[in-house]
Amino acid sequence: MSEDNDSATHSESESTIEELEVGGVIRILEQAAEDAVESKDWLSYSTVLDYYLSDREKYTTKEQEQLLNSLAQSLSNHKDLVYHAGWDIPGLLIGYIDQDRVSAPLRTLPCLSQIMKCFETLALQGNHKELLLKGCELLTSIKVEDHTYIDEVSEKNSYYQIKVHCLIELINSSLRNIQTLYPSRFLAMAVTALFNVIEYCKDEPVLRTFLMKRAYSFARDYSAPTLVDVPDLSEEELNKIKEDEAYLQRKLLRGFVTQFICILSTKFPFEMSSDYASYLASGDRSNDDWFHIHQSYPAYGRTSELVLAFDIDLQQKLDAYVTSSHELFQGFDYKEDQDELTAKIFSVILKDHETNASNTMLDGSGEKLTDSIDGCLLLYSYLQCARNSCDEINLTFNDVLVCTLRSVVPAMLNPVYLNCGLQDMVVFWAWVALNKSQDGVKSLKLEISTISSTLLKIYYQCLLFITLTQWQISGVRSATLTLFTKLLTHTHENIAYEFIHDTLENFPHESIKGAVIGVLKELMTKERTSSMNEELDLSKLDVKDKKGPQLPPRAVKVTNKYLALTNERASDLLKLVDTTVDKTIVNKRLNQETFGTLVAYLNLLVALKRELKDNAEFEKLVKKTTQLVDSAEKEIRDEKESRGLTEKNAVGILRVSLDRLNV
Repeated sequence: MSEDNDSATHSESESTIEELEVGGVIRILEQAAEDAVESKDWLSYSTVLDYYLSDREKYTTKEQEQLLNSLAQSLSNHKDLVYHAGWDIPGLLIGYIDQDRVSAPLRTLPCLSQIMKCFETLALQGNHKELLLKGCELLTSIKVEDHTYIDEVSEKNSYYQIKVHCLIELINSSLRNIQTLYPSRFLAMAVTALFNVIEYCKDEPVLRTFLMKRAYSFARDYSAPTLVDVPDLSEEELNKIKEDEAYLQRKLLRGFVTQFICILSTKFPFEMSSDYASYLASGDRSNDDWFHIHQSYPAYGRTSELVLAFDIDLQQKLDAYVTSSHELFQGFDYKEDQDELTAKIFSVILKDHETNASNTMLDGSGEKLTDSIDGCLLLYSYLQCARNSCDEINLTFNDVLVCTLRSVVPAMLNPVYLNCGLQDMVVFWAWVALNKSQDGVKSLKLEISTISSTLLKIYYQCLLFITLTQWQISGVRSATLTLFTKLLTHTHENIAYEFIHDTLENFPHESIKGAVIGVLKELMTKERTSSMNEELDLSKLDVKDKKGPQLPPRAVKVTNKYLALTNERASDLLKLVDTTVDKTIVNKRLNQETFGTLVAYLNLLVALKRELKDNAEFEKLVKKTTQLVDSAEKEIRDEKESRGLTEKNAVGILRVSLDRLNV
């Protein structure tokens, strides 16, 4: 046959298929089912199904429902067909869920009832091992963007959720009915697929909440299949296998529950820190409903309770983590050069994180099942908030510090380890520790004064890193910055100043510099009733002196700032401002990246104007900045083409600050 004749024949065949009415297709599918049952040629039947059903766009919605009704009837009539050819059917059916729009209630969605009926038949009578494999494969491969008939993201998400629901139900049914001596192997397969879909959905709030509920239901409702009897095995051998399998399945479920919480909190924290800080600030201890996420998303609370049902001792997990965290920082020479010591500490923390793999259900070797430590800590903290039992969290500030370094530093070194939920948690812990110290302010100062300045500065770096990564989550950001400020008021003045100055000089993110300048303003303008050095001079304490240090007179109060503006510090500050001026006003144009930092500096200078009034460097800086702003303002006025409101407004803001300095 010539090539032209062959092409013509193919075109005629395609044309015949396109023109074939849906009734004809139904008759072909029904006949194919009967032929397959008679001949046992299951592959041919699968080929026919794929040929006629793989492209749903060839049919109208009504025709799709007719086809799926026919398929459901064929599956119901032929059990052998379901068992031998059913494994390939879910992949064909899943695409028929996508329609032009979501209808409510869901039972009215075209094709859905027919698909669910087919899935039910497959779940009851199919080859459960094959269906489990197919279900896991589809669960991992389907995506929200697979739906190409609508553009609305919320509707795409709704269809995706329906697909995930159908597949998880198929997986659940398959797991219950598989005939095997080793069910843990199949459970591990399902858990892996669920982790993949949870990882895929973790950044989308609606999908994250949906997967939270589905994951919880999966773990709660899992039912191990009845193990098959093997004649070749003795009763003792069979019992040993049963015991091992029961242990492995329980370990898998424990690891699954603790790890999926960890995954879902990667970018979206529980906001424990902000809710608890607000609760403390309100002074209303009768409010038991301050933890907002517990009120809005009860599935998190149910998951926390489920962990307890798996006999996971969350308190023991926390205690062990605190103990091992302290051990991690023993053995360092804290008199060593600070930069070299910091590098060594960072290296040890990163190695510990990679070795212990606290964020997964596998140990560092990747071979042994364990509980996700990070997940356990998150769930423990969640439960204490939900029960309004935060006072039962027995953590000192030193405990919080070492745990924070261990949890946060790895993400500072490698963004793949970033978990916003853990960051929120350690800030919450710090607020708990601070609240416990309120009965005796000196005790917190004493505790902080005994901590290595190197560890303390790394901890403050962690707080600034948390502020940066939580910038879009205003509550956590605010709680962290407020915590940072409070802790600096209890820190030795020299250490606090050194850290702030180093941050303003070297920190690469301008948004953080603006926030730190605000903290510096608080410390340099707010007064405390007594000097830290007069309250407690540790160098003069003698443990052998049973009389103790002499108490200061109660009636005498010395007022001073948290950070005194010495001549040296004033010079440092003015140099920092001068550098920022040079970076912000360049060739009569404004650099928007550093503009906010400059405004923050000018506002600080306004607050310190009285202390700086006789400082020649200050007067020189104000004059220089005024001249540069004048030039930029004149350039904007003279330009024929407008630069836009943003730059005009920015110059106006600088002008207001400078006018306040010149008054």
